[in-house]
Amino acid sequence: MDEKHGIETMMKYFQKSGLTEEQLSYDEAVIVYVLHERNAYMIGHTREQLANEIRTLKEENKIKHFDFGKLDEVVENLLTWRILDIEEEKIYLKEHVWGKV
Repeated sequence: MDEKHGIETMMKYFQKSGLTEEQLSYDEAVIVYVLHERNAYMIGHTREQLANEIRTLKEENKIKHFDFGKLDEVVENLLTWRILDIEEEKIYLKEHVWGKV
């Protein structure tokens, strides 16, 4: 399986997972994926770092799309659902993602 296919499969998994009672949008799933891959459980990321990581995935055609105009709104949704946490302007992934897809 190529890397792009693996990322898309993971996006679908996050969208349908039990991370929250809400179904994650594609953009929300992208953020969870990026933070999971960057070990954001322990290492916080600024919004700028997060946006840069997403841009890289998009430039490499590893994700279909991402609405950067809604980045703050998407992060706020994930904070509300307690999937993310922010400390000293760094974003942490609060919910653990287990296993490989």
